[in-house]
Amino acid sequence: MKVQVIKPFVDRVTGHLRQVGTEFDAKPERVRELTASSLGPFVAEVTDEPKEPTKRRTKK
Repeated sequence: MKVQVIKPFVDRVTGHLRQVGTEFDAKPERVRELTASSLGPFVAEVTDEPKEPTKRRTKK
């Protein structure tokens, strides 16, 4: 599962400092740990929704 960091933290599993905006893969159990922290959620799930192309306006 891909997640994005919303609050900086030191990952206790890998020992890396996770900066805001970075994305990494994590198991669902680890994601639950990072979102259910007493200090608030540290990560948010990244959805792979394709963006709709913007429609160009034509001049009349």
